[in-house]
Amino acid sequence: MRTRRRYLVLLIVVALIAVLVARSWLRGPTIKAGSYLVLEVDGAYEEAPPPDLMGRLLRRRERTLIELVTMIRKAQVDERIKGVIARIGPLDTGWAKVQDMRDALRAFKNSGKPLVALLENADPQQRWGPALRPHSGSGPDRYR
Repeated sequence: MRTRRRYLVLLIVVALIAVLVARSWLRGPTIKAGSYLVLEVDGAYEEAPPPDLMGRLLRRRERTLIELVTMIRKAQVDERIKGVIARIGPLDTGWAKVQDMRDALRAFKNSGKPLVALLENADPQQRWGPALRPHSGSGPDRYR
């Protein structure tokens, strides 16, 4: 009877610890008001995570385009985020993905929040400039 009670107490303590750990893990990071989101935009980006459970569990932690764009859009409406600092390096991805990234950054900038973009060894052929500077009426975006 005594050992059964000890096991029960131990089980309750372990369950309580598991609940506390899960709660802090699921809650996500704490973000203070007036924070800046720092993005490291470089390398390769997959279009989206694998759709099946096994693919998601077994994949390397590769960055996906949809996660990046979603993060920028969430920062756009999050009152705690004051602005975005994007450190843009060389990208190993196609033009369409670069355009999606650029459009998300442009939408963020147009929301009125500050966007600081640092082009660190970025390929000038990827056409980041028009999205990051005030509209000049020239360049490839003048036809849109």
